[in-house]
Amino acid sequence: MIKKSPIQAAVILFGSLIAGLAFNNFNPGGVSLLASGPSTSISASGNTLTPHEILSKTGRTLSLAETQVLFESKAAVFIDARPPSFYQAEHIKSAISVYYKTAGLNPALDKLKKNDPYVVYCKGPNCNQAQLLADTMHKAGFTKIFLFPGGMQEWRLAQYPMDRTP
Repeated sequence: MIKKSPIQAAVILFGSLIAGLAFNNFNPGGVSLLASGPSTSISASGNTLTPHEILSKTGRTLSLAETQVLFESKAAVFIDARPPSFYQAEHIKSAISVYYKTAGLNPALDKLKKNDPYVVYCKGPNCNQAQLLADTMHKAGFTKIFLFPGGMQEWRLAQYPMDRTP
């Protein structure tokens, strides 16, 4: 009986791994197991990219490090695409709230310059609200929209500056 336990454990572990990968693959909110493009903030020379280099990159998805560089340099306006109640509870410091569902009717969006850079985020990697808001902004003529897929989840874990309502 003792000899079967490690084999049974290995079979259960392998079966669980296969089932988990299959579920992740067919789940629309699943985690991508392949890189979706360059998102590093380190250049070929090993130096941190400047805000200008980040804003001129062709990929419009930002890593946490790139997002933090833009935040520290104040090179972009941060937009929270989540519902107002989530924004009021906590958001990236100085971010503005433009709820993705009402973006077309939001007066804050009308006040923004179409050629300024914007970093749009929502809850985290499995949230598509930022992408939906970015699509709305693009249709409205905004030209420099960057997505931060890590969103509040990654920002909070990194303990970067946030505004919170007690």
